[in-house]
Amino acid sequence: ANLPRSSYFKVYTQILEDLEFAEENMRTPEQQTQINGQSNRANKWAATAYKAVVYNQIGCILSSPDDQPFREKPDFSDCGIKTEADAWTASLAAAEEVIDKGPYRLADKFGDLFRWTDPEDWFSPERILVCTSCDLGYSNLCNWTVPDFMQGTQHFSARASSFARIRPERWVFQKWCKTYGGTLGTGRVDGMTNVYISCQDPRFDCSYIYGSYYYQKTGEEQVIKVYPSDGSVTGMTSSASSSREQAPYFKKFIDPTYNVTNGFADWYMLRLAEVYLDAAEACAGLSRSVGDEWWKKCFDYIEVLHKRARHSVSSGPDAAMPKWEDGRFASKEELISALYWERVFELQGEVHDWFDMRRRGARRTLENLCKPMNAFLREPEQGPGLGVADDGVTGYWNNTYLHMLYPETVEDVLKGLLCAFPDSEIRTNTAIGYEDQNPYYIK
Repeated sequence: ANLPRSSYFKVYTQILEDLEFAEENMRTPEQQTQINGQSNRANKWAATAYKAVVYNQIGCILSSPDDQPFREKPDFSDCGIKTEADAWTASLAAAEEVIDKGPYRLADKFGDLFRWTDPEDWFSPERILVCTSCDLGYSNLCNWTVPDFMQGTQHFSARASSFARIRPERWVFQKWCKTYGGTLGTGRVDGMTNVYISCQDPRFDCSYIYGSYYYQKTGEEQVIKVYPSDGSVTGMTSSASSSREQAPYFKKFIDPTYNVTNGFADWYMLRLAEVYLDAAEACAGLSRSVGDEWWKKCFDYIEVLHKRARHSVSSGPDAAMPKWEDGRFASKEELISALYWERVFELQGEVHDWFDMRRRGARRTLENLCKPMNAFLREPEQGPGLGVADDGVTGYWNNTYLHMLYPETVEDVLKGLLCAFPDSEIRTNTAIGYEDQNPYYIK
C-alpha cells in the first residue's frame, strides 16, 4: 500500500514489456476467426502497432528533454533506447511490421470509415483497435458530436440534453482550409472577407458539418445556419439558435439509427492510417537534412494517405488536394509541425489531438497551439461584427473565449502538460511526501 513514486521512464519500460508479452501470446485475426467466427477484437497486431506509438512518444521526449514537464531527465536505457535515433528506429520498425506484414489495408475512401450504414462498415480492413458500441446500441459519439435533430438520423422528437458537446475549433477549421486550397468568402453579405468557407481536401467534407444543416424536429423543420455562414461568424449571443451557429460540428459519427439514446458509431482507438503517420514521423525524426532519404521516405508515407484522401470525392475525378510537393518545407521543424497537422486533419475527433500536441513539449505546444490560437481569438471577426473594442472582450464570443486564452509562457505551458499528483495519495502514502509533487504544483 505504501510505495514510492516510480520514474516515468520505468513506466514506459513496463508498457513495452506488456506489449511484447501481448505480441507473443495474443491470437492473430485468423486464429480469432477460427475460434469464434469473427476477428473484430484486439489481437497481437494491435500490440505491435501500439509499440510504434510508444516509441514515437519516447522519441519526442528525447528530442526535446528540456521542454518536458517531468522532474527527472529521461533515461530509457532499460527499454533498449539510448538515443533519440534509437527510438525513431524502433518506432519505424514496428510501424513497418504492421504496414508490410499485417492483415490491414486502408479503406478505399476516407468517408467509408464513417458511413455506418452497411454491415462491412463495422469490419473495415483499416480497424486495428476499436471501442465498439455496446450490445444495447448506445454510443455517446453521436450524441456528443452531432447537432440536435440532425437530418439523416432518427432523431425527431425528444431533445438530447448533451448534444454536440464536442465540436471542432473555428481556428482548426480555418487552418485546414488555408493549408489545402480553401476558398475565402469574399462575397459574404456580412462583409467578412478573410474567413475561409470551404476546403479542397475531401476529408474536410467527410469530417465537418458546416455552413448549414437541416433541423428536423417534428413541427419545427428548418435550415439552421452553421459557422462560417453569413451572420454566424460574429454577433454571437447565448441563445440556443446562436449556439448552434457558432462553430462547425463533427460529421464522423452520424449514425442513421441514432434516436437520442441509441447509436452504433464506433470509436477508432487505432487504425492503419495512424500507423502510416507514425512511420512518417519516425522518418522525419531520423532525417538529418532537407531532402535526404529519410525525408523522402516520410513524404512517401504521407502520400499514401493523401492519395486516398484525393480519391475520396463523392463522384468525378480525384481532388487536387491534399498534396505535398518537393520544396514545401524549408526545415525539419516545418516538416514536424506539418506532420502534427496531418494527424489533426486525418484523425480529428478521434481523441488523439491532446496527446499528439503535448508529447512534443512546451515550446512546440506554445508555438503551434497557444500563440496562434490566442491570435485567432483576438482577430476582429471573432468580435461582435465591428472588431474588438479597447477592452478586448466586447461581444458574446469574446466575453466567453477571451477569458479562456491559452498560456503564453513556457513555464505556464509546462504546468499544463502534467496534472498534479493526487493530494490524497500524498496524504495517505507514507512513502510519498509533498516533495514528490509534480513540478509547478509544489506548494
